[in-house]
Amino acid sequence: MPRVILLAFGFVWFAQAATAAPMVLHRGNTAEPETLDPQKTYIDQTGNIVLDLFVGLTTYDAASNPIPGAAVSWTVSPDGLTYTFKLRPHQWSDGAPVTAEDVALGVSRALDPKTASQLANLGFCIKNAVPVNAGKMPLDKLGVRVVDKATIEIKVENPCPTLIAALAEPPFTAVPAHTLKKHGDAWAKPGNMVSNGAYTLAEWRPNDRVRIVKNKRFYDAANVAIDEVIYFPIEDDAAALKRLRAGEIDLNIRVSPGDVAWLRANMPGVLRATPASSVADLAVNHTSKKFKDMRVRRALALAIDRETIGKSIAKLDQKPAYGVVPPMGRGYANRRFDFATMKLSDRQAEARRLLATAGYGPANPLTFTLRQRVGVAHQRAAIAMQNDWAKIGVKVDILTSELKSHYAAMNVADFDIGAVGLAWPADPEYFLSDLLPTAGTNYGRYASDAYVTKLRQGQAEVDVAKRFALFAEAEAVALADVAMIPLYFETTRNIVATHVKGFVDNPRDFHPTRFMRVEKKTPR
Repeated sequence: MPRVILLAFGFVWFAQAATAAPMVLHRGNTAEPETLDPQKTYIDQTGNIVLDLFVGLTTYDAASNPIPGAAVSWTVSPDGLTYTFKLRPHQWSDGAPVTAEDVALGVSRALDPKTASQLANLGFCIKNAVPVNAGKMPLDKLGVRVVDKATIEIKVENPCPTLIAALAEPPFTAVPAHTLKKHGDAWAKPGNMVSNGAYTLAEWRPNDRVRIVKNKRFYDAANVAIDEVIYFPIEDDAAALKRLRAGEIDLNIRVSPGDVAWLRANMPGVLRATPASSVADLAVNHTSKKFKDMRVRRALALAIDRETIGKSIAKLDQKPAYGVVPPMGRGYANRRFDFATMKLSDRQAEARRLLATAGYGPANPLTFTLRQRVGVAHQRAAIAMQNDWAKIGVKVDILTSELKSHYAAMNVADFDIGAVGLAWPADPEYFLSDLLPTAGTNYGRYASDAYVTKLRQGQAEVDVAKRFALFAEAEAVALADVAMIPLYFETTRNIVATHVKGFVDNPRDFHPTRFMRVEKKTPR
């Protein structure tokens, strides 16, 4: 322990320093952040970091439930069309006050077409958000208004039960207007960034680590136990487990399927798997001539052995997905492909017939490239689908990229068919909104007037049962069109050392560090 030497009147005293060692959490994160600018992020791996750095009007608790953030409370008008948020007095990490303008800026910036947020569709229920985001209406027409220094008003197009959860998502966090003005697009880099969340950005070494430290000016700093967090972009799942066993990291958000059984037998309590509010699917590029033909899309969807991919390949009993929306209960009647109960051999025979009618066969096989992300489970799934499609005469090449590069290509429709993981709060509206023509997550550029009509009718409906019925009709339209190809409903795949406390399994799979603590580590 360090000592402090005190000198006075020719005498020397020794005093033991009373400072305790900082509490540090080492987090494996599977991917290099694409950005730390909240409004420009679009992968959940970056979202975990952003939620450590920033809060919006609402934020997430340890179980990914929306709770007050920059707003301490809110009210909703009797007609459900006006939300009034009362702000809590708090500061940015540089000591500047967080203003109502800063908080409103975060919401409006997410919907500003100049920002080009991939997740803007989360806020499309806000009044005029769709035409504003499309550049058809000026930003000042957006239904977000600063009433006074402690009050923000948000108007919505229709009663919007998803708004409070949406405002907790990374794209809607507050933004320091004074820092943005000073540094422009570089405002979110180390040395420039100031934040209003539990942590501040201390260091970002690309492809190595992001280090954040406790924000002493955070409004709830007294209840934040961990002093420092280091995020490592570990793409290799097996390497992540080795590092956890060696004590180099304390948790990782993914595990190799081959390690699941070993973990359960040898490290009880470390594997944290629970049904997730997410779906693994394939985006089909509707702008490609070969995939404009619904017979081709349907043939590819028919041929996939989802049961094997979900249960045997991913190893965590993921449920096969024959629909767009994960099972949620709450009265939502999920729709499924009409072939969901057919035998696989019958489905593959039908797929060969459809391809033949579309002009494909042994003399002219359908060929394309499947874009996939890094990760053992992802690669195994890609190979399994390649084999399934080979059985119907289709030749497929697999192109694997790290996460940031993969989604960069998907965002500009530079793909034939691409693997996608979509994770949202548990409401069908989020998953169905991914297929709106205006949604940044509509990677395949699917467009259907019938689909949009049904979805918009559901969004406008106040009665929950009728709302869900209309959403189910929209889901049925998307499946009939084979707008995308769902594969399986995902399971969270976290590995968490037992000395980490406060980590709560939840379907959204966000885990803010502010609710965790690290107890004394025991070597393995």
